[in-house]
Amino acid sequence: MSVYANEIAFIERTREFIKKHSKTENDKTFFLNCCVGLLIAPQQYTSRNQQQLSLGTVDIENWGIDMSKCTENKATKWSADSVENIAYHFRNSLCHYRFDVKDCNPNGTIENITIIDKASDDENAPTTFELTLSFDNFKKFVLKYADTLVEQLKQ
Repeated sequence: MSVYANEIAFIERTREFIKKHSKTENDKTFFLNCCVGLLIAPQQYTSRNQQQLSLGTVDIENWGIDMSKCTENKATKWSADSVENIAYHFRNSLCHYRFDVKDCNPNGTIENITIIDKASDDENAPTTFELTLSFDNFKKFVLKYADTLVEQLKQ
């Protein structure tokens, strides 16, 4: 049994919760709230325990991430186009409330999200990552990240 049994269960319960409750008027806001269980907590588990997982590189087809759209991307301890690097910046953006969903259509549905990460909490700190992508591609990345991480942690 994996030492990550509780972490895996947390991710899987969040996925089930989304399946049961995501067909609502505010499903994109609901999904952003579920990112705690799909992205933030899992990224922290692996980082805190210094798991050396290699989840590959991102691309538009499989991960929903078009690296040519990144206006800023400072690599961390991973390569700039690695899944781990993107997850790290996404996690920071959500945790520090540095994302923008102002591209809503007239009925208030979120169409795009801009993910921003900075070098520190200082408002004037340099930007280390910035990417605007469709909400569907954001969701695609987060779900694939969670699913891929669960597969890796079960080994």
